[in-house]
Formats: sequence, structure tokens, C-alpha cells
Amino acid sequence: MIPRVVLDTNVVVSALLKPQGLEDQVLRLALAGRLLLCVSPQVLAEYGQVLSSPKFKFQPEEVAAVLRQLQRAGSLFRPTTKIVNARKLLDLLTTAQI
Repeated sequence: MIPRVVLDTNVVVSALLKPQGLEDQVLRLALAGRLLLCVSPQVLAEYGQVLSSPKFKFQPEEVAAVLRQLQRAGSLFRPTTKIVNARKLLDLLTTAQI
């Protein structure tokens, strides 16, 4: 069974800033299908927003290419429940509502 992962935006940014680093290795595993990359429209939007920040100096075409790769490699999920804090998550888990 392929492990499911949601890549934190910091992992994606670090992978792009530090080729051959650990984060890059994880991203490459996800893009190669060795990890099941789980994405949502909200996660993809956050990736795009952060990668487009002038702070990182990525070109718009670089950002667009990375987002296409992530979307193509990922499995799209549309969450029905928004977890805003750990207490709510624990409450949901203990009452089996998810």
C-alpha cells in the first residue's frame, strides 16, 4: 500500500530552494507516485500563493509548472469537515464523525 501524504507548504518551498535536500527527495517520491500525494483546491491555492511571494523570487512560469506537476501527481480530495484546532479533531475522532 502506498503511503498517503499531504505536503506542508514549507516542504514544497524547501524542496524547490534546496535541490537534493530531504524535502526535495520527499517531493520527488510524491511526484513519482511512490507516495500518494493528497491535495485539495485549498492546499493547491496555498502552494500557489506562497510560491508566488516575491520573497522566494520564483518566476510565474516556474510556479505554474510546479502547481501543474503537483496537481497531476496528486489525488484531489474535497474535505467535508474543516478542522480548526486539535480539540475539535479529537472530539470528532472520539465520536467517529469522520
